[in-house]
Amino acid sequence: MDEEDRLSSLPDSLLVEILSLLPLNNAAATSALSHRWVSLWTQLPRLKIDSDIPIFDLDSDSCKERFHESIATFNHILQHLTSPNIHTFDLHFHYPNLDIEQFNVCSASLISWIPLLCVRNPAILKVGSVILQNTGRHFITLPSCIFETHSIVNLDLCGFFYCKLPESGIVNLPNLKTLSFFAVDFDPKVLRTLFKSCPLLETLCLRLDLGEDQVLDISAPKLNFLTIGMTGPSYRSKIVIDAPLLEVMALIDCVALYSFVNIPPNLQKATIQFFDPEKVGVYLTSIPDLLQGISKAKSITFGNNLAVFNDLNPEDANVWSLFCNLTHLKLVLDKEYGDWGATIPSCLLNKLKSIELCAMNGDEDDVESVKYILGNANVLDKLHITPFANPRRYGRSVLWKEYKFCGDLFTLPRISVTCKIEFDGVYFRASSYGPQNESGCSEIDWLKSQTWPALNEDDDESDE
Repeated sequence: MDEEDRLSSLPDSLLVEILSLLPLNNAAATSALSHRWVSLWTQLPRLKIDSDIPIFDLDSDSCKERFHESIATFNHILQHLTSPNIHTFDLHFHYPNLDIEQFNVCSASLISWIPLLCVRNPAILKVGSVILQNTGRHFITLPSCIFETHSIVNLDLCGFFYCKLPESGIVNLPNLKTLSFFAVDFDPKVLRTLFKSCPLLETLCLRLDLGEDQVLDISAPKLNFLTIGMTGPSYRSKIVIDAPLLEVMALIDCVALYSFVNIPPNLQKATIQFFDPEKVGVYLTSIPDLLQGISKAKSITFGNNLAVFNDLNPEDANVWSLFCNLTHLKLVLDKEYGDWGATIPSCLLNKLKSIELCAMNGDEDDVESVKYILGNANVLDKLHITPFANPRRYGRSVLWKEYKFCGDLFTLPRISVTCKIEFDGVYFRASSYGPQNESGCSEIDWLKSQTWPALNEDDDESDE
């Protein structure tokens, strides 16, 4: 007697939930099990399509055949869906080496798939792609129905997509809470109306290439998480932020001019990162506006842009006195700066409970800078230091440099009797409590013990 098929005896609703945990093509393949399973997969409420198949040479006949088969399979699956509501649609295309014919196939497929999903009331809509044509970068114009699908709560677009307004000229996303755009291009009218049409927006992540002199107004009354990354020649573009509930903000490679309608009073963490310090001069006239906008933050990270401390005009330097809530400061150091510690305003050092210093060289200038900090940060509880090290240059000189640097650090006088120094190096971690090493401890980080064999080799540096 055949064993009882206990799985097939489960109700449809439960079986559909089980199938929704599988990749879409695997879920569809279950239709071959029996008549009981033929149409179950068509009721899936969550769809994940991952076309990241290993196609490295799309010029070969076999790879071309596999490419077209995968597109045809996804077309067949989406055309046979019967569920009136699709909670999640997560599509990932990864075809990095397309010719023009294959690019057109991908573009046409994507353009036909999205409207099929938008009419099924999706809450989460994610479309990510790496679609590069051999002859250059081309954008796929996405159907505008994305911007008038009321049910969307989470919209994530990542790839060379172009977005335009619906024919009505209106963006209507009343339930949207999370919005992420990466490498997406826009009709300027979309950006002018988008954020005003998302009254519930809480999380916004943008990686944009704005044109010269373009103005972007981010007005979001409920926004609490904001990340903006700028690329391209947008030195004179302007971004105006009106987000009174903002709590976390990161401005990465800020090739733009930033200003705030109102200072966010509950800002917890801000990150300001310039990848090209040489461009800092472009922003100096607007940096006071940016600093004033983040002046209520409790934690701030500055990356490769210590110029904000010493290149401001004297009349603008008073902006640092506004940082009344700041207790944590993290600096990713630029190797070109020497005695950088003395550039940190004393009005900040007097408030800081915790300081992180990343990518330090461990030279005499760094020791002097740390000495200045320890001598002026009178309420400091912790100073955490991560040295700069080239992973190709491990050896005895690196170990000796770390050891000597720690020795210098731990003997420096500290105005704060509660200050702890933590050193997190390549070869070991060490810490010291109390002024002038009255008490201390150190330990080897054995998790990094794989670097120790390099000690038997020279690294072309003296072992002083």
